[in-house]
Amino acid sequence: MKQIVISISDKTYLHLMQNGGRRTAGRVWVERDGSGRPEFRFEPYSHRQPVKVDQLLLKSEYGWLKKSAKRYRMRLSVPDHLGEQQAARIMERESRHLLDFLSDLEQFLNNI
Repeated sequence: MKQIVISISDKTYLHLMQNGGRRTAGRVWVERDGSGRPEFRFEPYSHRQPVKVDQLLLKSEYGWLKKSAKRYRMRLSVPDHLGEQQAARIMERESRHLLDFLSDLEQFLNNI
């Protein structure tokens, strides 16, 4: 009976043990060791962690309010053809609306 040596890195071994021996996606190739015997090598694929998407809390006519893991984000964008005074009023109104929404949300969560 022929003996086959399979070489894996310590990191791969720990990954296999943590998964309870389940399948691990990766690549396998054959190399010859110093004595000429075939040696199988295995290297797992290094997949990227999924990116967490911000949660949309409120969408308004000229912007939105989103919540990420660490912060709230607000975006306002007013068309330039409305003029500076009209744009300033719209931005003030929208930001007041978003702030009111946040305070109402905080009160709601505190009452639960």
